[in-house]
Amino acid sequence: TLFVTGLAVFLVTVSLPPGLAFLPYELVPFNHGFTWLFKISREAATVLSLPATYATAFGFMWCYGKLISAMAMSRLLPPVLSKTTHNYETPYAALLAGSAVSYALCIIAYFVPAVGSKLFSICILAAFMSYTGQCVGYISLKRNYRNIKSSEFRSPWGIAGALYSMSVWLLCIAAVVAFQGNGGVEIIAFSAMVTLLTLFYFGYARHRQTFSAQENRVMLVAHVTKFNVKKVAAARQGRQHKGGSSAHPTGGGTETSQVESGKKGASNSKLAKHSGRSMGQ
Repeated sequence: TLFVTGLAVFLVTVSLPPGLAFLPYELVPFNHGFTWLFKISREAATVLSLPATYATAFGFMWCYGKLISAMAMSRLLPPVLSKTTHNYETPYAALLAGSAVSYALCIIAYFVPAVGSKLFSICILAAFMSYTGQCVGYISLKRNYRNIKSSEFRSPWGIAGALYSMSVWLLCIAAVVAFQGNGGVEIIAFSAMVTLLTLFYFGYARHRQTFSAQENRVMLVAHVTKFNVKKVAAARQGRQHKGGSSAHPTGGGTETSQVESGKKGASNSKLAKHSGRSMGQ
């Protein structure tokens, strides 16, 4: 669904005048289509894009609320961020914290336009990196823990689909890093952010990190499954080793054949000695 709708949006926006060359500088890409279709001003056309904007915002809020709350439950972030409502378990603390950071970035971008012009590319690069990491994690789970069922949805494409998705994100990363003409500010900012988060992890989270209740349920199955797989593989290897040893005993041949070979060698030795004496006489 996302692929089809995204492709449709791209084809529609690039087909409208003034064309693809001006699309990267357009804040509201659908404005051209709405103004031509409904014969309205650009201000009125912008209002028609607000529902999609709010839907996108709530989608991101749902994601970072769940993510921050899960990290807080694992003690990677302060535990206060894991607080939820009693009835619906809404992670209100994580939502408030994430929204506060978002508004702070908006205020900085408003008063420092230079930050605002680069902020979108930096955020997009971080998103692409995150999506790539998710693909790597999916492939690792599918290869090592095939019996884990963390959700009802099963991808029909499996590892092949994850590899394709990861290749798309890697191409997007290359596009952001190398072809934006910003002097590499995106990768510099991203590297600085990763460095700060790494210092935070080793300075604060590493000694407090633990498994949350949900992680315990999933990882317990994972570890038991991996242990059983290794146990079966070791038993199979042991049986193969024993079978190989019985089929190829040390010294070569059976005990009877070894005795017969020894007798034959002794007989040949006596015959050689007798022949030597006869020739000497």
